[in-house]
Amino acid sequence: MRMSITPIIEWYLINTAQQHLASALKRSQRKAVDKPVKVIFFVLMSSTWKFDKLYELFSQDSRYQPMILVCPVFGFCDNNEQPFIEETYTYFQSKGYHVQKAIENGTFVDVKKQLNPDIIVFTNPYLNHPKYDIKNYRNTLTIYTQYGYTITDKFDITCDGLMENLVWRYYTDTPYIHKITLQKSRRKGKNAVCFGFSGIDVFLNNPKKYDGWKDCGGKRCRIIWGPHHTICNYNTMLNKSSFLEYSDFMFEMATKYHDKIQIAFKPHPLLKHRLEIIWGKEKTEKYYDRWAHLSNGQLETGGYVDLFLTSDAIMHDSGSFIFEYLFIDKPALYLTNGSQIETDLNSLAVSAISQCYDIARDEKDIENFIISVIEGKDNKREVRNKFLTENLMPPNGLTASENIFNDITTQIFR
Repeated sequence: MRMSITPIIEWYLINTAQQHLASALKRSQRKAVDKPVKVIFFVLMSSTWKFDKLYELFSQDSRYQPMILVCPVFGFCDNNEQPFIEETYTYFQSKGYHVQKAIENGTFVDVKKQLNPDIIVFTNPYLNHPKYDIKNYRNTLTIYTQYGYTITDKFDITCDGLMENLVWRYYTDTPYIHKITLQKSRRKGKNAVCFGFSGIDVFLNNPKKYDGWKDCGGKRCRIIWGPHHTICNYNTMLNKSSFLEYSDFMFEMATKYHDKIQIAFKPHPLLKHRLEIIWGKEKTEKYYDRWAHLSNGQLETGGYVDLFLTSDAIMHDSGSFIFEYLFIDKPALYLTNGSQIETDLNSLAVSAISQCYDIARDEKDIENFIISVIEGKDNKREVRNKFLTENLMPPNGLTASENIFNDITTQIFR
């Protein structure tokens, strides 16, 4: 949720941004001569964290001092702020990262006074608590790079919002979005640099694949089902989720092909809370629990890198997965809820969807896809890889994180 301000104030903030950021850069450059540069990542949920490589690059360089600040999710669901904080905090602790909660016993951390960062990395453009909103950090070097690929055609939001205009560096994910930012941003993209999407760095580095799939007592095709959270017009900008259309049918498929497939239910992290509003907590818990205990099924609510790398296919209606799964080089089925898939999607996203094995408009399309996976068919591999190479690969022969790190370092340590 974005905080509402008047057009006059918004105009003032944007038109004075460069002046404030130039001063902040000079202060950081002076400090960097003899003290580590403090870098704080504002994080809301572990499941949308895509910045391991960037954090590690900072932590491996003695000139920097990175940390994670786990911030509360704001304006989504009053009773669900703390569980996100606890789970996310534990996640980063387990990785050995320097992590701190933004709120303890009802008391908020004063970032400026208590942490005094030189650089703040925003990892989410919305749901930020007012205390950790971009408007409060105009005198600090700020960075924003997406936690997922930009799929919507609402460019006034994705390329010309306050976040995109007020940050010191806005790292765009594709040349397509970068070009639009230069055209539509009120700052004309003067703070924008295109280095690719950091979320796919882990796929480019060929990491060790941790096999987290359930042992079903024999080889089965491993299929991910990744439903989005935008259901029942709850979000009028992106009413994309097909979950309610296929929630029962996916169990039918798991049962019908129990000896040939296993399905990992990988819902968007906000889907459960949407369902609790629509279904109620009890029904929602039972549904999730059923996947967790299904003999050839499993529930996945955390990260998905290893899940992707060890899968055979995916069925989804998740925005960023349209692009991300292309790097896995396996078949994908894009699920629709009856609406036209082109609605609210930008042209690059529509092109990416066309690289999928197929588009499901009903239950029969889903079953046909499952059968094709079982039979080992993949009719889009060549065109899929061509699209990936031409549109999504980071520049300079480096990962997106390496490009971003080098850019920041060049600016501060001149």
